[in-house]
Amino acid sequence: MSEIMIPERAKAIRTLLLELERLYNHIGDIGNMCAGTGLQVGNQWGAYIKEKLMRLNKRITGHRYLRGINKIGGVTKDILAEKDVLIPFLNEVEKEKQAFVEFLLNTISHMERLENTGKLAKDIALKLGATGIAARASGIDDDIWLAHPHLLYDTVKFNLITEDKGDVLARMMVRSKEADESIKIIRQILERDYPKELDVTNTTIKANAEGLGFVESPRGSVFYYVKSGENGSCERVKVRSSSYCNWPLMPYAVHGNIVPDFPLCNKSFNLSYSGCDM
Repeated sequence: MSEIMIPERAKAIRTLLLELERLYNHIGDIGNMCAGTGLQVGNQWGAYIKEKLMRLNKRITGHRYLRGINKIGGVTKDILAEKDVLIPFLNEVEKEKQAFVEFLLNTISHMERLENTGKLAKDIALKLGATGIAARASGIDDDIWLAHPHLLYDTVKFNLITEDKGDVLARMMVRSKEADESIKIIRQILERDYPKELDVTNTTIKANAEGLGFVESPRGSVFYYVKSGENGSCERVKVRSSSYCNWPLMPYAVHGNIVPDFPLCNKSFNLSYSGCDM
């Protein structure tokens, strides 16, 4: 809308922030799924790692949820300067996450509840427009980073993670493997050098300009449509969340399961109620 290109360093920081967001959400969601099977040690372990990541967010950005960093034209803080903090921290989190998932995979009572539970067939997922984890766990290669690469996603190397069974276990494993990919992407970003510029100062937005933004959030693709009014004001905003797409999948996933498995199925999708109130 402002007809500018943000600096390369700002692109790197925004990419890093997106992967930090995916990392703490995926690990926290794996822990939350343990609550659905009554495995409290797993629930607390996931919450512990998530809390560590959110404290890192606070340390490098000033906000646990990474807010206040993006601005029109770039970013407000140079978190790449925190490389000496990020690298050892990621090494530590990677080891803890691997131990956590290995523990879950070797806990038979937990695994028996996940396997073949909440199965979402690929054809249903395609017909209803599934996105994110829900789609990829049912064998659909849905990923904004590959379909519409922007920021640094066309230069970093990563794998698109999919599973075929479409059950709760598949959704857990997609999250686990994507967390590994997030760490891999962050390391690649930190290994490179970028010019020092963080933003573009000339960010005038004309009246009646329109823009479409899209991002691969931890839950799936999110779209924002924005139209400007006079003096660069915001005249219209339309948001399409990933939860808006994925809530209709739930009745098909829970059908035929026992009642105690409903919370487990629900947590495996991790959908937002307010994300549909647009």
